[in-house]
Amino acid sequence: MDNIQSVHDHEKQRNFNTGAAMVALVAALLAGGVAWAAYNRSGEDLEDQAKTQADKAVAEVKETTINVTNQVETAAMNTKQEATRSGVEDDLSAIQIKLAAGNLTQEAKDDLASEVASIRNDLLDGYENSSTQVMAQVNTIATELQSLENDLRAGAAKSLTIVESTLEKVRNDLMTDDESMNENTTQDDTNQ
Repeated sequence: MDNIQSVHDHEKQRNFNTGAAMVALVAALLAGGVAWAAYNRSGEDLEDQAKTQADKAVAEVKETTINVTNQVETAAMNTKQEATRSGVEDDLSAIQIKLAAGNLTQEAKDDLASEVASIRNDLLDGYENSSTQVMAQVNTIATELQSLENDLRAGAAKSLTIVESTLEKVRNDLMTDDESMNENTTQDDTNQ
């Protein structure tokens, strides 16, 4: 009987071990499934994170490109404005010298009037797309140039005075957009 009991106990133990092994196998399979799902989920998150970071990097490159392009365009515009201002000053100085010499025929005055019209057009072209503040200065000078042109064509005597006044405004008041912004910043700093 001891043998039968022993066989029976042994069989129970074996059945128990087999059941326990089956439960362990199912638990392992479930754990593996959970681990696989977690890995897949983690992989998707990493892909999303990598895509988000790549998108941010592309956006930063685009923004930097736009900023650099704007800086280049601003520098080109300021250079054009400086060249225009210098050219207007030189041309008006030459007209001032001719008027100061006196004894000009009406034909010579008409030629100077045509030069003044060209200077005015160059001024307006050189400062196109300028800030409102700078365009106000340009328009004031353009109006004076128009008065000078009209005065020369009419043969009036105040042409030299107009040239001197306009030349002074070109030298002292006419700014580039960059100079205008710097002046505004300085005034803002002083007012605070």
